[in-house]
Amino acid sequence: MLFNALLRKRNTNLKRALAAGVKARRTELSLSLGEFAERAGLSTAVLTSIENATSNPNLATIVRIAAVLRCDPAALFAPVQKYITGEGSSSP
Repeated sequence: MLFNALLRKRNTNLKRALAAGVKARRTELSLSLGEFAERAGLSTAVLTSIENATSNPNLATIVRIAAVLRCDPAALFAPVQKYITGEGSSSP
């Protein structure tokens, strides 16, 4: 039980870190959500759920997003440490 709770918390923290990384990079590039969606070949609903940390995208989606954002997929998780250690806010 405790192990499962820890895994769920870590998964939530990873989603929050990815959400923060994607949104920050998209904003840095001045991409609208619509333009981002079109370039990535994803719906705005999917991208919104990723930026709101409510979805768990697969690796192929993360790689596609990173290509549009012109960065390494790992860079999108740069904020992960603060979320894993509990230093991140409760929302991305």
